[in-house]
Amino acid sequence: MKSTFYVTVLVLSWITSLAFAQKPTPPNGEGPQVCGEKGEPGPQGQRGFRGSPGQNGQNGQNGHNGPQGAKGDRGGRGDTGQSGNDIPLSTLQRIINWKQCVTPEGSEIRNGPLINCPFNKRHNETALHVEFGGTLRTMLNTINTKVTKQQVVCARWYFTFDGEECKPPIDGVVYEGQKGNSHYPHQIGGFCQRTNSNDCKDTITSGNVDISFNIGDCNNRPRGVPYLGLDSVSRIIISEMPPPQD
Repeated sequence: MKSTFYVTVLVLSWITSLAFAQKPTPPNGEGPQVCGEKGEPGPQGQRGFRGSPGQNGQNGQNGHNGPQGAKGDRGGRGDTGQSGNDIPLSTLQRIINWKQCVTPEGSEIRNGPLINCPFNKRHNETALHVEFGGTLRTMLNTINTKVTKQQVVCARWYFTFDGEECKPPIDGVVYEGQKGNSHYPHQIGGFCQRTNSNDCKDTITSGNVDISFNIGDCNNRPRGVPYLGLDSVSRIIISEMPPPQD
Protein backbone atom coordinates (compact mmCIF):
# COMPACT_ATOMS: atom_id res chain seq x y z
CA MET A 1 0.00 0.00 0.00
CA LYS A 2 2.78 2.39 0.84
CA SER A 3 4.45 1.74 -2.50
CA THR A 4 1.26 2.56 -4.40
CA PHE A 5 0.86 5.85 -2.50
CA TYR A 6 4.41 6.93 -3.34
CA VAL A 7 3.92 6.18 -7.03
CA THR A 8 0.75 8.30 -7.15
CA VAL A 9 2.48 11.26 -5.53
CA LEU A 10 5.36 11.12 -7.98
CA VAL A 11 3.04 11.08 -11.00
CA LEU A 12 1.11 14.14 -9.74
CA SER A 13 4.34 16.01 -9.10
CA TRP A 14 5.58 15.26 -12.60
CA ILE A 15 2.35 16.50 -14.21
CA THR A 16 2.47 19.70 -12.14
CA SER A 17 6.05 20.47 -13.18
CA LEU A 18 5.17 20.05 -16.83
CA ALA A 19 2.27 22.46 -16.51
CA PHE A 20 4.40 25.21 -15.00
CA ALA A 21 7.27 24.62 -17.41
CA GLN A 22 5.24 25.17 -20.66
CA LYS A 23 4.45 28.89 -21.10
CA PRO A 24 2.11 30.07 -23.89
CA THR A 25 3.84 31.12 -27.09
CA PRO A 26 2.60 34.30 -28.81
CA PRO A 27 0.90 33.84 -32.19
CA ASN A 28 3.78 35.44 -34.08
CA GLY A 29 6.34 33.30 -32.45
CA GLU A 30 8.04 36.24 -30.72
CA GLY A 31 8.40 36.96 -27.10
CA PRO A 32 5.75 38.42 -24.80
CA GLN A 33 4.06 41.62 -25.97
CA VAL A 34 4.75 44.69 -23.92
CA CYS A 35 2.71 47.92 -24.45
CA GLY A 36 4.94 50.91 -25.03
CA GLU A 37 4.24 54.60 -24.50
CA LYS A 38 1.95 56.48 -26.93
CA GLY A 39 3.86 57.98 -29.84
CA GLU A 40 3.66 61.56 -31.09
CA PRO A 41 1.14 62.48 -33.92
CA GLY A 42 2.45 62.08 -37.44
CA PRO A 43 2.67 64.94 -39.99
CA GLN A 44 -0.56 66.19 -41.75
CA GLY A 45 -1.37 64.46 -45.03
CA GLN A 46 -1.70 66.25 -48.41
CA ARG A 47 -4.98 67.90 -49.37
CA GLY A 48 -7.28 65.67 -51.44
CA PHE A 49 -8.87 66.49 -54.83
CA ARG A 50 -12.01 68.62 -55.01
CA GLY A 51 -15.16 66.58 -55.36
CA SER A 52 -17.78 67.10 -58.16
CA PRO A 53 -20.77 69.40 -57.42
CA GLY A 54 -23.80 67.74 -55.94
CA GLN A 55 -27.22 67.71 -57.63
CA ASN A 56 -29.69 70.54 -57.07
CA GLY A 57 -32.20 69.90 -54.39
CA GLN A 58 -35.96 69.91 -55.00
CA ASN A 59 -37.96 73.13 -54.69
CA GLY A 60 -39.59 73.62 -51.38
CA GLN A 61 -43.35 73.93 -50.99
CA ASN A 62 -45.05 77.32 -51.16
CA GLY A 63 -45.49 78.97 -47.85
CA HIS A 64 -48.84 79.98 -46.45
CA ASN A 65 -50.26 83.43 -47.12
CA GLY A 66 -49.34 85.89 -44.49
CA PRO A 67 -51.94 87.80 -42.52
CA GLN A 68 -53.51 90.87 -44.06
CA GLY A 69 -51.60 94.02 -43.35
CA ALA A 70 -53.00 96.92 -41.43
CA LYS A 71 -54.89 99.64 -43.27
CA GLY A 72 -52.62 102.39 -44.48
CA ASP A 73 -52.97 106.04 -43.72
CA ARG A 74 -55.20 108.14 -45.91
CA GLY A 75 -53.36 109.97 -48.64
CA GLY A 76 -53.30 113.69 -49.03
CA ARG A 77 -55.73 115.57 -51.21
CA GLY A 78 -54.76 115.85 -54.86
CA ASP A 79 -54.34 119.01 -56.83
CA THR A 80 -57.39 120.65 -58.35
CA GLY A 81 -57.98 119.51 -61.92
CA GLN A 82 -58.41 121.74 -64.92
CA SER A 83 -61.91 122.95 -65.57
CA GLY A 84 -63.66 121.40 -68.55
CA ASN A 85 -64.43 124.81 -69.95
CA ASP A 86 -60.71 125.57 -70.06
CA ILE A 87 -59.73 122.74 -72.42
CA PRO A 88 -58.11 124.43 -75.43
CA LEU A 89 -59.53 123.92 -78.88
CA SER A 90 -56.29 122.33 -80.10
CA THR A 91 -56.72 119.56 -77.51
CA LEU A 92 -60.30 118.87 -78.60
CA GLN A 93 -59.16 118.66 -82.22
CA ARG A 94 -56.60 116.01 -81.31
CA ILE A 95 -59.24 113.95 -79.47
CA ILE A 96 -62.27 114.36 -81.75
CA ASN A 97 -62.07 113.83 -85.51
CA TRP A 98 -65.29 114.29 -87.51
CA LYS A 99 -66.64 115.70 -90.76
CA GLN A 100 -69.99 116.47 -92.43
CA CYS A 101 -70.86 116.57 -96.13
CA VAL A 102 -74.15 118.07 -97.36
CA THR A 103 -75.96 117.95 -100.74
CA PRO A 104 -78.31 120.64 -102.10
CA GLU A 105 -82.06 120.17 -102.18
CA GLY A 106 -83.52 117.70 -104.68
CA SER A 107 -81.31 115.17 -106.43
CA GLU A 108 -82.91 112.53 -108.63
CA ILE A 109 -79.93 110.19 -109.01
CA ARG A 110 -80.67 106.62 -110.09
CA ASN A 111 -77.22 104.99 -109.96
CA GLY A 112 -73.84 105.20 -108.31
CA PRO A 113 -72.77 107.41 -105.42
CA LEU A 114 -75.19 110.06 -104.21
CA ILE A 115 -72.87 111.83 -101.77
CA ASN A 116 -69.05 111.69 -101.70
CA CYS A 117 -67.15 112.73 -98.60
CA PRO A 118 -63.34 112.25 -98.35
CA PHE A 119 -62.18 111.72 -94.77
CA ASN A 120 -58.69 111.75 -93.19
CA LYS A 121 -58.47 108.81 -90.75
CA ARG A 122 -55.75 109.37 -88.15
CA HIS A 123 -55.24 105.91 -86.63
CA ASN A 124 -55.14 102.31 -87.86
CA GLU A 125 -57.00 100.67 -84.97
CA THR A 126 -60.00 103.02 -84.82
CA ALA A 127 -63.46 102.58 -86.34
CA LEU A 128 -65.41 104.95 -88.57
CA HIS A 129 -68.95 105.93 -87.61
CA VAL A 130 -71.05 107.05 -90.59
CA GLU A 131 -74.60 108.40 -90.53
CA PHE A 132 -76.96 109.48 -93.33
CA GLY A 133 -79.85 111.85 -92.68
CA GLY A 134 -82.30 112.93 -95.36
CA THR A 135 -85.48 112.25 -97.34
CA LEU A 136 -85.66 109.13 -99.56
CA ARG A 137 -88.21 107.78 -102.00
CA THR A 138 -88.60 105.03 -104.57
CA MET A 139 -91.51 105.07 -107.04
CA LEU A 140 -93.02 102.65 -109.53
CA ASN A 141 -91.75 103.33 -113.04
CA THR A 142 -94.72 102.79 -115.35
CA ILE A 143 -92.55 103.46 -118.40
CA ASN A 144 -90.58 100.29 -117.68
CA THR A 145 -92.58 97.53 -119.39
CA LYS A 146 -90.99 94.89 -117.15
CA VAL A 147 -92.76 96.32 -114.09
CA THR A 148 -96.56 96.17 -113.81
CA LYS A 149 -98.71 98.37 -111.63
CA GLN A 150 -99.41 95.43 -109.30
CA GLN A 151 -95.77 94.86 -108.44
CA VAL A 152 -93.68 96.29 -105.62
CA VAL A 153 -90.49 98.14 -106.41
CA CYS A 154 -87.47 98.61 -104.17
CA ALA A 155 -84.26 100.62 -103.85
CA ARG A 156 -81.26 100.02 -101.60
CA TRP A 157 -79.05 102.76 -100.15
CA TYR A 158 -75.64 101.84 -98.70
CA PHE A 159 -72.23 103.21 -97.69
CA THR A 160 -68.90 102.39 -99.34
CA PHE A 161 -65.33 102.99 -98.16
CA ASP A 162 -62.86 103.47 -101.02
CA GLY A 163 -65.43 101.83 -103.29
CA GLU A 164 -65.99 98.76 -101.07
CA GLU A 165 -68.88 98.02 -98.73
CA CYS A 166 -68.30 97.56 -95.03
CA LYS A 167 -68.24 94.08 -93.52
CA PRO A 168 -71.05 93.73 -92.46
CA PRO A 169 -72.71 96.30 -94.76
CA ILE A 170 -74.25 99.57 -93.58
CA ASP A 171 -77.44 99.90 -95.65
CA GLY A 172 -81.19 100.42 -95.78
CA VAL A 173 -83.99 99.62 -98.27
CA VAL A 174 -87.28 101.29 -99.24
CA TYR A 175 -90.20 99.35 -100.73
CA GLU A 176 -93.09 101.02 -102.57
CA GLY A 177 -96.36 99.76 -104.03
CA GLN A 178 -98.21 100.64 -107.21
CA LYS A 179 -99.60 103.97 -106.01
CA GLY A 180 -96.66 105.00 -103.86
CA ASN A 181 -94.81 108.26 -104.25
CA SER A 182 -94.02 109.02 -100.60
CA HIS A 183 -90.96 110.91 -99.41
CA TYR A 184 -89.92 110.05 -95.84
CA PRO A 185 -86.95 111.10 -93.73
CA HIS A 186 -84.49 108.27 -93.06
CA GLN A 187 -81.50 107.62 -90.85
CA ILE A 188 -79.01 104.98 -92.04
CA GLY A 189 -75.74 104.50 -90.18
CA GLY A 190 -73.32 102.27 -88.32
CA PHE A 191 -69.70 101.58 -87.41
CA CYS A 192 -67.13 100.17 -89.83
CA GLN A 193 -63.69 98.71 -89.07
CA ARG A 194 -63.07 96.62 -92.19
CA THR A 195 -64.37 96.24 -95.75
CA ASN A 196 -64.84 93.24 -98.02
CA SER A 197 -61.56 93.98 -99.79
CA ASN A 198 -59.23 93.94 -96.76
CA ASP A 199 -59.81 90.57 -95.11
CA CYS A 200 -56.06 90.36 -94.46
CA LYS A 201 -56.14 93.58 -92.44
CA ASP A 202 -57.59 94.12 -89.00
CA THR A 203 -59.04 97.55 -89.70
CA ILE A 204 -59.34 100.29 -92.29
CA THR A 205 -55.89 101.82 -92.26
CA SER A 206 -55.14 105.45 -91.51
CA GLY A 207 -55.01 108.07 -94.24
CA ASN A 208 -57.50 109.42 -96.76
CA VAL A 209 -60.67 107.31 -97.08
CA ASP A 210 -63.24 108.08 -99.80
CA ILE A 211 -66.65 107.54 -98.19
CA SER A 212 -69.79 107.50 -100.37
CA PHE A 213 -73.55 107.06 -99.94
CA ASN A 214 -74.87 105.00 -102.87
CA ILE A 215 -78.05 103.74 -104.56
CA GLY A 216 -78.44 100.16 -105.78
CA ASP A 217 -80.78 97.21 -106.41
CA CYS A 218 -82.57 95.04 -103.86
CA ASN A 219 -82.57 91.25 -103.93
CA ASN A 220 -85.35 89.73 -106.08
CA ARG A 221 -87.17 93.06 -106.49
CA PRO A 222 -87.30 95.41 -109.51
CA ARG A 223 -85.70 98.83 -109.10
CA GLY A 224 -88.02 101.78 -108.61
CA VAL A 225 -87.30 105.41 -109.39
CA PRO A 226 -85.23 106.71 -106.45
CA TYR A 227 -85.25 110.29 -105.25
CA LEU A 228 -83.07 112.00 -102.68
CA GLY A 229 -83.80 115.15 -100.68
CA LEU A 230 -87.22 116.53 -101.63
CA ASP A 231 -87.32 120.16 -100.39
CA SER A 232 -84.53 119.39 -97.89
CA VAL A 233 -80.81 118.88 -97.77
CA SER A 234 -79.19 115.47 -97.28
CA ARG A 235 -76.05 114.89 -95.28
CA ILE A 236 -73.60 112.23 -94.13
CA ILE A 237 -71.68 112.64 -90.90
CA ILE A 238 -68.36 110.83 -90.36
CA SER A 239 -66.47 110.49 -87.08
CA GLU A 240 -63.44 108.47 -85.98
CA MET A 241 -64.12 106.39 -82.85
CA PRO A 242 -62.02 104.27 -80.45
CA PRO A 243 -61.97 100.48 -80.95
CA PRO A 244 -64.99 98.58 -79.56
CA GLN A 245 -64.90 96.68 -76.29
CA ASP A 246 -64.26 92.94 -76.36
